[in-house]
Amino acid sequence: MFNEETNTMTVYYSKNTGLINKILTGTNDMSIYGPFKEDLEKVLDCLVLPYDSNLFNDYKAYRVNPGSGEVIKSIKTQEEIEINKLKDTVEKQNQAIAELSLLLVPPVSPESPVETEKPIE
Repeated sequence: MFNEETNTMTVYYSKNTGLINKILTGTNDMSIYGPFKEDLEKVLDCLVLPYDSNLFNDYKAYRVNPGSGEVIKSIKTQEEIEINKLKDTVEKQNQAIAELSLLLVPPVSPESPVETEKPIE
């Protein structure tokens, strides 16, 4: 956990999307990944920042602007993005079902005669 003597944290993030991969307290670099350092340097970058408890405890709600290195509050967390994708998929499926049901059962217009059973006499 956070050490009072260490007032920094290292943020590891995707160079492409800016999504934060992990945060460690203190000043670190990519050597924490050991033999995978060179491979991961192709996709991840890191920033050493002053310790911020909000960012440290809720890092999924933030991202790093890959161009400027600025940490910004995401409009949506990754979980919210995934939920919205699922909602969009369900909405498209519901729309497709509605369109198919119109093909299977044509709507009855008020002008068209409707056959009804005649009462038995």
